[in-house]
Amino acid sequence: MAAILLFLVAVSLQKAVLGAGVTPQNKPNYTNSFLPPSVQIVHYLIDQTEYDINDHQYHVKFDGKTPIDFSTIAGIDKSRNDKETPTQKQLLNLHTLLVHEAKMQKIGKYQGYSDQVLEVLRETSKLTAVEQLEVVLKEALSRNNLKRSDTKHGADKVIKDLENSESDLYETIKDFEPLQYT
Repeated sequence: MAAILLFLVAVSLQKAVLGAGVTPQNKPNYTNSFLPPSVQIVHYLIDQTEYDINDHQYHVKFDGKTPIDFSTIAGIDKSRNDKETPTQKQLLNLHTLLVHEAKMQKIGKYQGYSDQVLEVLRETSKLTAVEQLEVVLKEALSRNNLKRSDTKHGADKVIKDLENSESDLYETIKDFEPLQYT
């Protein structure tokens, strides 16, 4: 009996020391959610809209196994551009909704993406930026990764604009390179 109690105390202590993102076997905790890549891609596209006149070759690569740090991507300064385009406003609105959703779901506790998610993300790296965002948002919706109704509505609205080749959103990002996942 004492040995079992000692074992339970040791396991509890190990969990407290390791934290939420690492299992007791010191293995990283990867997410199956498409919410974090949705935030990353929208953030990337917001940055792209500022660089679109000068440089379509702005590349960022994510290996999918690095910690998800929302503190660095959640703080887009909405006042940095006095004359935001409708596309920038739409992307900023979606970004805000996705970040609130991610914080509510405590997505920051994960160290990266599961192999299943990473495989889909790698495949989207071969698409256009329009197709990449559409695929990731559809995956997030179909897998029920988005829980809040306002976030679902915002994602649906963006998907409809991505499917419409005459929309401002489509026209703005159609020539952007997709975010590269390796």
